[in-house]
Formats: sequence, C-alpha cells, structure tokens
Amino acid sequence: MTDETDLNPQKRVQVFLQEESERFMKSLLEASTKPSSGIIYHYSGQEALLGILKSARIFASDLRFMNDHTERRFADRFIEQMIQENEELGPFLLPLTDQSPVQIEIPEYAACFSRDGDSLAQWRMYAGFNGYAIGWKHSAIAATAMSSPTMTRFCPCCYDPEVQRKSLADSIGRIKDFVEAEGLTLETASYLYSNIVWCARSFYKHPSFAYEREMRLITFEHRNQDQEGTDYQFSVRPGRNNLIPYVRIPVPTPAEIIIGPSAHPERSKQALDELIIRIGFQNLPTKISSAPFVEF
Repeated sequence: MTDETDLNPQKRVQVFLQEESERFMKSLLEASTKPSSGIIYHYSGQEALLGILKSARIFASDLRFMNDHTERRFADRFIEQMIQENEELGPFLLPLTDQSPVQIEIPEYAACFSRDGDSLAQWRMYAGFNGYAIGWKHSAIAATAMSSPTMTRFCPCCYDPEVQRKSLADSIGRIKDFVEAEGLTLETASYLYSNIVWCARSFYKHPSFAYEREMRLITFEHRNQDQEGTDYQFSVRPGRNNLIPYVRIPVPTPAEIIIGPSAHPERSKQALDELIIRIGFQNLPTKISSAPFVEF
C-alpha cells in the first residue's frame, strides 16, 4: 500500500484508482478457478487456425458485437440497485448505464480464451465441425497484455451474481468514501466511478455462460499508427449476422493444439502436424479431443 500523505491531490487520485482497480480485479480472480494445466484455449475453425498460426496474431472483437446480447450491460442491474439504495450515487453512476439518455460508447475489444480446452459445448458453439482449440500458457498471454501499447486487462469472467454484486458494491463504497474524504469534484469522482464500472461491464457475464470458463484479454485500438493491418489498429471482418469490428493482437507460440471432434480425427492430426513442421514451430504438441464425435 502506497503512503499517500506525501502525494499531491492529483497523484493521490491516480494511486487510489490503481490500487482500487487491482483490488477489484483480484476479487474476480479469487472467485475463479485457475486452469489446472496452466494453459488457456481459444476455440476456432480451420480458417481462423491458419490465420493465427501463420500471422502470430489473434483477433480481439468489439464487445458490442459478441454472441451474448447482454455484453457490457449485465452489470447495470447492480449499478441501478446501488442508485436506488443511495441516491447520492445517481449523478455518478446513472450516466454509465443503459438508463442514461446519452450513451458514451468507447469501443473495447476482447480476445477470448477458455480454461477448458475440450468442451463439447464450446466445440459446437465456437469451433464447429472440424474445429481446433489453440492453447497458450496463461503466463505467456499475461505477458502479452503487459506489453500492449494500449491500456489492457487480462482477467477471468465472473458469472456468480453474488460475487458480482459484492465486488462492485465494495468498490463503489470505497470510492464514495475516498471522494468524500478528498472533497473531489464531480468530474474527478465520475472518472473514478467510470473506471470501476468499466471493469465490471467488461468481465461480468450472465450465469448461463459459466460453462465457458472464459478469460478475457481486453484492450483498446491504437490510433497512432497509419499502416493497414498494424497491431491494435481498427479493422472489420464479416460476421454471421453483421460486420464485426476488431483489432489484431500479437500472440506467442502456442503450447498445444487440440483437434476437435470430426469424422477423420487422425487425418486432421496428420495434416495439422505437417503444417506445424512447414511453418517451423518446434515442439508444438497436438492431440485429438476426447469428446465423442457428434454431427453438428
């Protein structure tokens, strides 16, 4: 804990925000289970697999266009409850919810991973027939987040409503106490509240998605680069229902690749092993899913 007594007011605000953000994210980490193998997985189809292996890049998609229509909105129920319980929080929190007449949308992008590399439900949902689960060491993806030129967070999603409510309420309460003790302006107080609400909206998900055991690398686009296709720069790709904005994030060499259920898993493995050799990867193991074959 930093000794704030010798800091100027602006610095005290920054130190408090950093410590409070870390405390909030830690509460989500403590509520989640760690990947038993130290590896996290990204489910993909054949085209995405080829792109990731050849470019050493993964797409991080705009959260507003994810498959869960409650993305970035699930935390609002807790925020609105806090406003009802304490009307003084209204001016700070209401503008951050869907109930606000003016919505300020700052695009944020998520590269999604699972702590489960052989989930039949996720084979069906995200990889499809003849899909793959590309695995990276948890520590390697964390290092990617640390080296990003944009503000980036890497954390498990939270699915437990009780943990969601308590984590956010505790954090909002500490911010309220700090704002009152420091006599902060409305603008500065709003800045503190919005940062914590941003974290909650980025990592809170509906309990029905708990089977995904998702970890997210959240980032923003990098606007200071002009070259097309540059890392962390805005781009758009075709989606199933609409165009999907995304940014490219560099990724390290995978730790393993799991081959999903298919009609000819041994042939799929043989082709993948040949590709790995041709690209030049060293000691990249592959294995076949243990899930029984299902024709989707």
